[in-house]
Amino acid sequence: MAKYYAVAWKENKKGNSRRIIATVSFEDTEEKTIAAAADVVNKGLSESAKVLGKSHKQWWHDFYQDVAFLTFPDPAIERYYWMQYYKFASTARPGKPILDLQGVWPTWDTPWPAVWMNLNIQLTYSFLTKANMGEFAQPLWDSLWENYDNLVRNVTDIPGQEGWDDSACLGRTCSYDLYNPLDPSLADSNNYEAGNLCWTLYYWYWQCLAYGDDEAMRDRLFPLLKSAVNLFFHIRQTNPDGTYSLPPTASPEYPVSNVGPNSNYDLANLRQALCELIEIDERFGINDPKLPEWKDFLSKMPDFQYSEETGYKVSETTEFIMNDHRHYSHLFMIYPYHMLDWNDPQMRAKANLSIDHWQGDQGYSRTGKAAMLSSEGLGDRALEEFNVFMNNFLQANTLYAESGPVIETPLAGASTLHEFYMQDWGDRLRIFHGCPTGWKDVNFKRMRAAGAFLVDAVRKEGKTESVEIYSEKGNTCRVQTDILPDELVVTSKGKQVNYKLLPSQEMGENGSLVEFSTTPGSITVIARKR
Repeated sequence: MAKYYAVAWKENKKGNSRRIIATVSFEDTEEKTIAAAADVVNKGLSESAKVLGKSHKQWWHDFYQDVAFLTFPDPAIERYYWMQYYKFASTARPGKPILDLQGVWPTWDTPWPAVWMNLNIQLTYSFLTKANMGEFAQPLWDSLWENYDNLVRNVTDIPGQEGWDDSACLGRTCSYDLYNPLDPSLADSNNYEAGNLCWTLYYWYWQCLAYGDDEAMRDRLFPLLKSAVNLFFHIRQTNPDGTYSLPPTASPEYPVSNVGPNSNYDLANLRQALCELIEIDERFGINDPKLPEWKDFLSKMPDFQYSEETGYKVSETTEFIMNDHRHYSHLFMIYPYHMLDWNDPQMRAKANLSIDHWQGDQGYSRTGKAAMLSSEGLGDRALEEFNVFMNNFLQANTLYAESGPVIETPLAGASTLHEFYMQDWGDRLRIFHGCPTGWKDVNFKRMRAAGAFLVDAVRKEGKTESVEIYSEKGNTCRVQTDILPDELVVTSKGKQVNYKLLPSQEMGENGSLVEFSTTPGSITVIARKR
């Protein structure tokens, strides 16, 4: 779908005063775009500066009342965190374009004049769900749906793939129409990024879980996911024993010409997408004809490629030797997908070797590594990595640059800070699981979690004092907390709630895993006995 934008402004002079109203409009025809821009400018000039200022302040007041509220004991981190809300809300609105790489702070000589789809768009949008800012992600989801035909053309416009019209993909870069055909010959230059669309859709999947948006999950996300996975059905190779392999695809930006088959980047993207398809199909009883094939593909995929010397590899034939490489695409099984069981000694050892070996040399390398360590429960080490990012890479205004200003990394840092306080991967909500031990007195409110829950929590003197769960849809909830079973009180409206204490290797004797039922609109409080 074609889109047009117009920049319009008008200046009024009166004596020594000057007043300028400017706007950018974005519509589906040139005529509507120009008319919309002119209308905004004229309406702006028809109102007094005082009236406009009041409405502007009211918008921001309402905004901050709705988003998640987090406190931090470090004033610099707290200022940084809240600035990310301001930056994103200054950049995006429902019904408007998706964010490109610069947001609203562009430079004319930028080396990044595009929308980047192999890390940047994903990091940019990664923090919105837990921040309870889902509506601000809607332009990305709308764009993916409205440009579905172009996502298909990214496959079928390649000679020899004209009949693959059941498939879709995203190339490394594109404009707002998402069109950029992805040629398999790009594998020879490590640019055949077949999994970019799967990775992008992961954040939509998680938003649907956290908002209980069954309609979007079933009617839009599901068909897009099917098309993204179908590309891998076309390119996969069948081994003599009946298992499957991926041909050379890509591991973003790793400095070799051809990484070889079974890149961990695409093994992780594909595995996650297959799990999502199977889960959605079973959730809604769709019984899609491809369901047996998804399960077969998942069961016969290669394991993640690993080296005893360097940890998780780039691919089957490429070890992760250049350990200052900034992109953590070879470690997606650790984060963001959380595919490893930290309670399994072998998996934990593999993950730790891989994390320690990787010494990424950019800001988002540090925020990514901090998130991985936080998921392991190593909050102190995570904070060390985050402080390296703050002190060595972040500018005073919380902007960030790599050859030119880019907006994604500071926003990804906000997502990492969420991991310090609440994690909702797997089958539970982990409260303060990744919190640094030195952060003794902190709290958060309105953090959104999978299951359509809004979560508040308070930590005092280094211990969780209370967790409050507001249920929008009435799902079963599991909460992992450091409150010991004999110190635990679970109530709703002041009355005791029936709950189960589940065994948890992850907590051992250091806390509880609590399961309870909720109803729509209910508030359940898990508290420490006084």
